[in-house]
Amino acid sequence: MTGEEKYLRGAEQQIAVLELFDGQQPDYHLHETAIRHWDGYWFGKRRVFGDTFPHYWSAENGRTFQRYARLTGNEEYNIRGEHSLRGVLSMFFEDGTATCAYVYPYSVNGQKTDFADPYANDQDWGLCMNLE
Repeated sequence: MTGEEKYLRGAEQQIAVLELFDGQQPDYHLHETAIRHWDGYWFGKRRVFGDTFPHYWSAENGRTFQRYARLTGNEEYNIRGEHSLRGVLSMFFEDGTATCAYVYPYSVNGQKTDFADPYANDQDWGLCMNLE
């Protein structure tokens, strides 16, 4: 916006931090999907411990990567951003239902996880970020 290089350098520091939270796994739940927590304690309707992949806020990384790509011309970040944004679309199902997040890993403290949380709230933020 300003054309001042110092702001781009500051943004690059933040990009480096965002990258630390991104997964590069072959599973579509985890590929370019940033880790996000409900409140750092438990998550969702079942109140289980675990991580959420994707969570609707995972798309925030995708949106940021694409903005960075527009500023720098670095196509790698445009591709990473697209993968991240597409990842949250898996929260919407063919029958029209949705989930706010997918809870991982397979089990936590002996309780099965690896499920789409029954709550369907706020997942539309992932759609909004895709439409920007």
